[in-house]
Amino acid sequence: MIRVSVSGLDDLEKELNAAFNTLHSGAVRILSAGGRQIAVDAKSRVMQQRDAGRSARSPLADSIIVHLHANGSDVTTDLFYAKFVEFGTLRAPAEPFLHPTFEQNVGDIQAALQSVKIEKVANG
Repeated sequence: MIRVSVSGLDDLEKELNAAFNTLHSGAVRILSAGGRQIAVDAKSRVMQQRDAGRSARSPLADSIIVHLHANGSDVTTDLFYAKFVEFGTLRAPAEPFLHPTFEQNVGDIQAALQSVKIEKVANG
């Protein structure tokens, strides 16, 4: 009898899990940093859009926060009128502050995620 054995599934599974954990932690780090940058830019945009002569503080800017979680981050505001500022009303035009900052940063976030993938493939 001649027998050929092909094995190694356990080793492959360990290597794939290690690769996933490395990619996941890198991606979460990038997504968290991206969320923080979006929040900073959104606050800055709110302050730039304010009428001259208003107080130095803005409840809307102060309400923009980042929630970090296992899969990245969420940038939120719980201020009731934030949606009216972002999207406008029948009488007031929109003054978007969150969506434009997301669009401004999404390319950098995607590029950083791509570099983590390339680095992991290159370095094993």
